[in-house]
Amino acid sequence: MKIDNLVDAIPIEDYKNKEEGLENKKKPFTIHLSAFYTSKKIANLSGLLSVDIKDVEILEIDKTFGLEGIIYIKKKPTDETRPIWANYLDKIHGKKVPGLETLSSSAVLLLRLEDGIIAFSFGYGRYLLNDDDLSSDFGIKAALNTLNHDTLRSVDLLSLDVAPIQKRSQATKSSNINDFGVDVSRDVLKAVTGDAIKGIPWHGISGSGGHYSFSVTISNYSELFDIAKEVARKSLQPDYKESFAWVDNIQRIKNGAEIEKLNIALLEKLKSRDTEKTKLTLPSIIDWGDIFGFSYTNSKKEYKSSPDISDYYLTNPPDEISIGKLKSHRLFCHQNKEVEATSFSIYDCIYFEYSDGEKLHILFDKEWFTIDQDYIKRVNGELNLIPISEIAFPKVKMIPKEKNEKIRKSSKDAIPKKESNNIYESEGDYNIRVAALLECDLLDKKLVKSDSSASPIEVCDLLMGNKFIHVKHKKGNSSGLSHLFAQGRVAAELLISDQQFRKNARAKLEYKSKKLIPEIKFMAKDYEVVFLVLGAKSASVREDLPFFSKINLVGAYRSLSQRQYSVSIAGTDIEEVAIL
Repeated sequence: MKIDNLVDAIPIEDYKNKEEGLENKKKPFTIHLSAFYTSKKIANLSGLLSVDIKDVEILEIDKTFGLEGIIYIKKKPTDETRPIWANYLDKIHGKKVPGLETLSSSAVLLLRLEDGIIAFSFGYGRYLLNDDDLSSDFGIKAALNTLNHDTLRSVDLLSLDVAPIQKRSQATKSSNINDFGVDVSRDVLKAVTGDAIKGIPWHGISGSGGHYSFSVTISNYSELFDIAKEVARKSLQPDYKESFAWVDNIQRIKNGAEIEKLNIALLEKLKSRDTEKTKLTLPSIIDWGDIFGFSYTNSKKEYKSSPDISDYYLTNPPDEISIGKLKSHRLFCHQNKEVEATSFSIYDCIYFEYSDGEKLHILFDKEWFTIDQDYIKRVNGELNLIPISEIAFPKVKMIPKEKNEKIRKSSKDAIPKKESNNIYESEGDYNIRVAALLECDLLDKKLVKSDSSASPIEVCDLLMGNKFIHVKHKKGNSSGLSHLFAQGRVAAELLISDQQFRKNARAKLEYKSKKLIPEIKFMAKDYEVVFLVLGAKSASVREDLPFFSKINLVGAYRSLSQRQYSVSIAGTDIEEVAIL
């Protein structure tokens, strides 16, 4: 299923009678329709166009059909273009190859209804429409209200895991949504295809965002008005909530006008220097043990210990910031060895939560999302069920600049001269220190192979008796923390299901500790999974998590609790090391 690039078929009519054209009103024929909808009151239908009115032909509708609307057809270019690769074939052939001109026929039929406008597009006609004026969830809602939910053939999802991941699943036979492995706590439904429910005379139904497509058999084009009315009505019904209420939990925002408003809200927060809900997070997973520091556009040589919007402000005054600058300015990630820094767009790194009083909006990995308030309450309610660990973890150390300089002078991998104001103790160093202090088994960076996972994975960072402790810096923000919860869940599940994984894990332990992970008869109820967030206060570690990290923690808690593990979370405050 490829909704976004769908090229609509022309009406499928009985070709034996095609010369009769519109006069053939009695013999039924099948037409494929691609629909969009707006509830806006637009006086002139040309206001829905994304192109200049000079670039389209305007055609009236035959009055005999009783339809109120208009047809717009994109004018053909005077010089038909050829694809770049056509030149290659010309040279290989020795002369110009005919028939390679690019053709992109585009047309839209706009029908005015009592409560809005339906647009039926043909060819590439959808690109004649202004997306900002169209209902962004019309297609998906209409599809869910007209599909038999046991006949799904294809499902597109955006999974909000460590980073947003787009997934497409196709079934060889009619299936239920549960067969597609959907995680309703963090998956955004983008598109769905299936067969119509009983009583709906349409077939080949697909819905994606604001786009709804289907085939219907009619005897007269005048029937398009009633079809348009019914499609619009179906998109507004709440029937889908019976099986798909979760689609309202998290919705990706695609409307350009709405995104522009939210970007303005972001700029207002940045210019007020409000950093409580505005964080910088890396859009990809990194090994913090290899990181020396971070820097920003206009201060590339001034290294900081972690991404922080306040540090970006130092050489990029908030009053001068624009969305354009946020997208062009870079966050540089410097490794210990003298290699070229990895860089990311500042806009791509921003994690921003904004409430307009009705809904929570989140900017994450350059995408805007809207979160349902009832869903937020459910997530927070389940989050509060997760206990705070009783283990008294040592604080994570912060090394001031002067002491760090002394340490770095003896390091072969040191970056000379310019240093960070403060350097956090790395996860690796913290784990080594805590393993000695609390007499834990150190399993950090000791990867264990499994027949059930695509790549080796750590059992945990620290094994303290029957407690599997997974450690991550808070400074990694949403992506890093989501990775923490995901890895802890996967490792714990493998310990239950994979005997070979347990055997390989035992090989990483000292002899006296091998009994902690039995190769046979591993009982999850005898163990606890502990998530430790460095640099966070234990008392508020749950509520201080970014919302998408909360979702991933709740998902891990739910999965592991069902398998009878105990689950807890903890934080460690920061201890600044005195200069000697």
